[in-house]
Amino acid sequence: MNWSEGKADRFEIKSRNGNTFTGEYENIAAYAVKKSDGTKVETTAITDNKISFPTEAGETYTIDFNSTPEKLQGVINQAKDLLDKMGGKVLDVQKAHLVELIQAAEKVVEEEKSDEYYDNTQILLKAIKVGEAAIELRDSCSEAEEVYEGRDVNEDWASYVNTAADRTTS
Repeated sequence: MNWSEGKADRFEIKSRNGNTFTGEYENIAAYAVKKSDGTKVETTAITDNKISFPTEAGETYTIDFNSTPEKLQGVINQAKDLLDKMGGKVLDVQKAHLVELIQAAEKVVEEEKSDEYYDNTQILLKAIKVGEAAIELRDSCSEAEEVYEGRDVNEDWASYVNTAADRTTS
């Protein structure tokens, strides 16, 4: 099972004996179940929150809660919001990479490639984390540069250290 923000991203079920699987989770009947080769499995919706399906011994089944175009589009929108915060030459490469990933994900949504929703969602979420870290690093470097450029070369070392400490605590 994979989780993020307190909700399941996907369940993987390995059948040992080939019996009927019955699972219960919020709105589980709305999602597809797939075999390890990607073929869709016919399920029985007992309720919106409970399904069952026959299994084959040794087969792995996946229920992917991120495999919706709406989920992927939400992550695309997050990535686009992040682009607006990625100013400055130092982030140009990261920004260009994020633009490429957004375009690829938008194509997946447009072409309704449901087998690629999960992977694109995960890739974009990782890229967003990297982008946020890059912004934080850029901002930290800018603050350090301001301290460095604002120093008086005639000050003695102790005075300089105190000035730097004062600026980082304010």
